[in-house]
Amino acid sequence: MTTIQLILIGLAIIGFLPLLIIIYKRRLVKRILTTGALAKAEVYSIRLAHKSSVDIVWYRFVPTNARVYCTGSLTTKIGRYKQGDLLDVYYLPENPKRNTVEGAWKSAGFLWFGILIAAFILFAVYKINQEVAAGHM
Repeated sequence: MTTIQLILIGLAIIGFLPLLIIIYKRRLVKRILTTGALAKAEVYSIRLAHKSSVDIVWYRFVPTNARVYCTGSLTTKIGRYKQGDLLDVYYLPENPKRNTVEGAWKSAGFLWFGILIAAFILFAVYKINQEVAAGHM
């Protein structure tokens, strides 16, 4: 294998990385929602995302049999939550830092975005490989 082929294989792998991360996150959220424990979390901070139509909401909760807060954040439509609001949070009892809310990573847009990136990178690698094989590069 030539150096250029190794580079192209590396690029193809990097192209699939966003899709793999999205799939991993979606599966993790599904697992937390089905096997995790439920807690009430309090919204303690809200910040408008810079030049955007979404709020970044930070929440905190105390896991069962614990004395310290665990925190998390979510992105949501402007005005959906106010400071002091309570929301349901699901978490893994063995690792409360792994927590989520209903609806996280549910949008098919993320998945399609990852698929489009992977397909574009794969096509680009294919075309570059054709050019190299033809001796144009």
